[in-house]
This record gives sequence, C-alpha cells and structure tokens, in this order.
Amino acid sequence: MRCPPLDAGKQAVRQHLIRLTASSLRTLQRQKLTQMVLEALEQSEEAISFYDEEDGVVFSNPAYHRVFPHYPGRQGLLGARHLDLYKLDLEAGIIDDPLARTNPDAYLAGRAQLASTLVDHHREIQTLGGRTYIYFRMKSRTGATMSRRIDITEQWQITAQLRERERELKELVFRDVLTGLHNRAFLRQHITDVSARLEAGEISGFAVLLIDLNDFKAVNDAYGHDTGDQVLKALAERIASAGGGEQSTIARLGGDEFVIVLENQTSRMALRSLARQLITCIGSPLESNTRVFRMGCSIGIAIATGERAIRRDILVDADVAMYHAKSRKSKRSDYAFFRPIMLDELNSRRNLVAALRAAVSEQKFELHYQPRFCTMTRRLIGFEALLRWRNQHNRPVPPSRFIPILEETGLIDQVGEWVLATACEQASTWPGHLSVAVNVSPVQVGNARFAQKVADILARTGLPAQRLELEITESVFLDNEKAAVERLNEWRALGVRVALDDFGKGYSSFEYLSWVPVDILKIDRSFIARFDPDDPNLRVREIMHSIIDLGKSLGMLVIAEGVEREDQMELLRSIGCPQVQGYLLGQPMPLSDVLLLLNRMAEQVCSQ
Repeated sequence: MRCPPLDAGKQAVRQHLIRLTASSLRTLQRQKLTQMVLEALEQSEEAISFYDEEDGVVFSNPAYHRVFPHYPGRQGLLGARHLDLYKLDLEAGIIDDPLARTNPDAYLAGRAQLASTLVDHHREIQTLGGRTYIYFRMKSRTGATMSRRIDITEQWQITAQLRERERELKELVFRDVLTGLHNRAFLRQHITDVSARLEAGEISGFAVLLIDLNDFKAVNDAYGHDTGDQVLKALAERIASAGGGEQSTIARLGGDEFVIVLENQTSRMALRSLARQLITCIGSPLESNTRVFRMGCSIGIAIATGERAIRRDILVDADVAMYHAKSRKSKRSDYAFFRPIMLDELNSRRNLVAALRAAVSEQKFELHYQPRFCTMTRRLIGFEALLRWRNQHNRPVPPSRFIPILEETGLIDQVGEWVLATACEQASTWPGHLSVAVNVSPVQVGNARFAQKVADILARTGLPAQRLELEITESVFLDNEKAAVERLNEWRALGVRVALDDFGKGYSSFEYLSWVPVDILKIDRSFIARFDPDDPNLRVREIMHSIIDLGKSLGMLVIAEGVEREDQMELLRSIGCPQVQGYLLGQPMPLSDVLLLLNRMAEQVCSQ
C-alpha cells in the first residue's frame, strides 16, 4: 500500500528542515574540528604562536612559554608586537647571535626587514638560551603569521659531533702521521685548487719547491727506521719553520721528500733566498739518540704564472728540477729552477736507471784492474779494482756517469758487495805478495753491517785480510764523522788496510789526518798533472814532498796517482814517493790481461 504524496507546502518544509539539520551538523563538525586543533596546539611540544600586524600576538601555547619563560603569561602576552618580543629576548640575553651582542639595533632592524618581506614561509636555525631550534614562520592569506619552534638540540649536537668526527677523519686522511705535515693526497688537491684560482685570476702565480734529502737511506740502513723517523720529524720542523710565511703550504710527499707551495710568490730572487735558507737549516748538525747527523738536500723549483703553466703538472716540473740539482757535482746540496730542456735530460737518466737495474739483475758488470808499482824498482805491488759497464749497445759508460746513479738509487750496496766479493775471489788466485784495492761508496760506509760482509767475503774467498785495501774519500765524513770513524776502525780490526783516496783535493784533507784512522794516502792526480819540470817555481814538488814526509811520519803508505810521463816518475822517485799508479806503467785491464801480465812476470822470474 503506497503513502499518499505530500503536497508542495509540506515538501518545502521538509527540504528546509533537512538543510537546517545539515547546517547544524557541519557547524558541530567545525566546532569539533576547531576544538581538536586547539587541543593539539595546546598539547604540542612545538613552541607555537600566532600574531598579526594589527592585533599582535593572538595565541601562544604552553610550549612557547617554556622556550620563553621571561615573557608575560599567555593572557599578558596577547597583543604584544613582534619586535617587542625580540627586545625582551635581547634584555634576557638568550639570543646566541654575534650581531645581537655587538649591535642590538642592527639586529632588530634585520628582524624587522625579514618580517616585512615574509610572503609565504621562512625557515632558519635559531639558538636561544643554549638550545637549538628549527624556526618556521608561515604567513596565511589573512595576513596572520604562525611561528613554530622545534627543539632539535640533541639532534643538532649529534650532527655537530658527526661533523667534527668527519673533520677529524678528513684531517687524518690529509695529514702525514709521522711529521704532522700535510700529505700527498692533500698536496695534490691543494695544487689543483691553487691552479684553479690562478686560472680565475684570483692569484698572480705560485711556486713549488720540492726538497729531497740526500743519502737519507743510509741513515735508515745504518741506525734503523726509529732513528730515521726521529731525524725526519726534526727536519720536518726545520722545513716548516723556514717554509715561506703565511701563504705557504708544506707537505711531506713521501719518504724523504717534502714540498712547499707558495702562493703569489714568483720572484726568482726570493725563491733563491728561500732555497739557500732551507739548505742551511737542513744542513745544520742534528742530534738524535746521542748521534750527530749532517743532512744535505736537493731542491727543485717550478713556477706557474700563465695559462701554459696551468696546463703543466707543476709537481712533475719541480721533481725534474730537483733531479737536475741532485745530478750536479759542484756541491753536496744544491737547487735548480725548472727548464723544459731538463725533461730530455730526465728521460735520458730514467733510461739509464732502467738499464742499470737490468744490469744489476743480470750481473752485467765487470772489473778492470789498474796495476800499482814500487817507485824505485817498478816492481808490481798490487791492483786497484775498477767497476766497468757497457750499455745495451755494448758501449762503455763512464763510471762518473753511472756510479752516482747507483748511489742515488740505492743499488750501490748490491753492486758494491758484488765488486768486493769478485775482487777478493779473483785476487785470491794471484801471487801472495799482491794486494787488491776496492773503492767503497759513502753509502756503504754508512751501512753498519758492511764490516760483517767484508769478514764473510774474506772467509769465503780465502783472501788474507792484509791483502785487501778499502779506499774511501773524505766525503764519507760529511754526514757523521763519529760513525764513519767507528766503521773504519771495525774494518781495520779485521786486518784490512784503509786508504784515503784523492788526498789533497778537498779543502780539509790535512785536518782529517789528525783523527782519521787510515793506513794509506793516495795523492790526487791533480798534483802530478800540474807538475811542469820546465817551471822554475816548482811549488807542486814542494807540496808533494811535504805530503810524502807527513805521511811517512804518521806511519802511512803514500801512493801517487795519475803518473803518465817519465819526468813525473823521476820527480816522485827523487822526493821518495814509495808507490805509483798511472797510465805510464799500466792502464786498467780486464782479468784476462791481468792473468797474462802475471804469467809474463812469472816467466821472467823463472828465466832469471
């Protein structure tokens, strides 16, 4: 059964009632939602406030007053202006901002400017009363502004700790553990950064000085790495103290190499002065573990000033210049400025080093022997062993070219031991009155185990110790006089004789005679070469006569080198020089010719 339809009036009343009910429900929902939002604001841990330009503060929650306990209560705060609150903060001294402390008026003006330009929202990190907050401000379409402060103190502290740890780790990555200087990784990045600044025109140029310590390997070999580390640390401090001022960066490139980068410094005069200062401070006596060391150094200098220089690897250029300085023989310590022609010299040297390494590995060296004679009778006394080497083209390479490289690369220990062992083995087959002399490098002298190697070789080859002579030059005393004397005494204790070669060539040779334990003086060939029998002023004769008499009075055997003419031989005989050596009587010869000479001498003795 169907209900009868409502008339139009009743239908209208019904629709009106439905609308009223819906409107009431929406009002109730809005009221409920408003109440929920208000409760959320009240209970929030965020510090929240609302304010507008006309009415000032219209709302603040309890958390807001916990952040700002110096403000009036919630009712008392209503109507307060934005800048008035900042003034209260300044009076309370809770704003952790340098400008707020030094110039409060400027600080307030900045906050006013920021408020006036706020269109949508703004966020910043703010420190108040020792706490850190994220400070949000949002502006609605009505013109009112809501501020929120979220306390992130704990998170901020953790982040700060992580950043500090990251900085510390980065510092460790870029620091040399031993010396505390910057390391290779930092240096590479720093040079890249400085080059970029040069390209951008921020600096006028920069210079790089690469410092390599001379013969530092001998310190490690002779005294151990602990002593070597102490020496490196002390020298690093010296380099840092002399390193060029505030615009300098100093790094340890590795091993015994250091680098100084100087910004806005391209004056060759100033760089020369710095290089000389470094050579002086590095070369000053250094005491470590009761020992005194004198270190030399080689310095390469490269300058970057223009676009072409930017494209080059300036560290490579400085390295090339350093090797050029090291190759000079005029000084123990030296410096050099990079020139492009040095690259060709370096490539040639690198090829030579590679060939020498192969020769060491394959034992491609040989010994020649130069005979030594009695001056009065021309009787054969012994031989000096001389190292010889032919390159891959079977061409002889002068010893003056390849022996320094053997010393610089550390190969001299291995080659020197081979020379000593080979000379002793071959000499052991000669007649018993013949001696053999072997040159010893300063690097070998610095090796504390060298004396034991000599003893082992003598025992293995059967050569009597008194038939072996070890020749040194005065350069062995430059690093550590005391240690060098100790080494020589160890050799002599084995029964080996020690000879001081090139005597008279160095400026201090005569002073050495008062304390150096040597048995033989070998007068440098330069004396006999200057002898001129037609010169009425025979000063050379008198000097050589004095050396011979001095040597004899000290109980030393004196030998003259470089005898090439009969008149020189006659001079030496007349002033009583005991033994001679030179091309006049015999040139260096391979072992096969030595054996032929010995056979001829034996035949002559038999025929007499």
